[in-house]
Amino acid sequence: MSRETEAIAQRFHMEIFQHGRLEVADDIVSRDFINHFPGYPKEWRRGPEGVKKYAAALRTAFPDLYITHEETLSGGDVVMIRWTMTGTHKGAIFGIAPTGKAVKVTGIDLYRVWGPRIADLWQGWDQYGMLQQMGVVSLAGQAKA
Repeated sequence: MSRETEAIAQRFHMEIFQHGRLEVADDIVSRDFINHFPGYPKEWRRGPEGVKKYAAALRTAFPDLYITHEETLSGGDVVMIRWTMTGTHKGAIFGIAPTGKAVKVTGIDLYRVWGPRIADLWQGWDQYGMLQQMGVVSLAGQAKA
C-alpha cells in the first residue's frame, strides 16, 4: 500500500498545485478531507473544493511556482513529503499585495490516505521565511527590505 499512498500524495502537489489541474482534487481528496493547518482560511481547509481554492490562491500569488520533493517516507496509510517550493510573488495572498520578489520555501506535509483518497493533511512550512523574502517582515533589529 505504501507505493500507492505515496503516488496519491505526490499527485496532490504535482498535479493540483504545480500544474494547476484543480479537477484532480475530485479524484484524490476525500469529501471529508481536513487540512489541519490552523493558519489557513476555513474555506481552504475542507474537502476537494477547499483544496481547489487553496491551490488557486497559491497559483495566483505565485504563477511560476515549482515544487521539488526532497524526500518521501511512508508506512501504512501515512505519507510524509519534505518539499521545497520556489516562485515569484506576483499576486495577492494572505492580504499581501504582490511584491515581485522571488521566494524559496521549505516544508513538510504529512498525509493520511484512506483508500484511494487523502483524508487528512498536516503541514509545517517556513511562513516567516517566506514573508522575509517578500520583504513584508524583517528580523528583529533589521529594517524591512
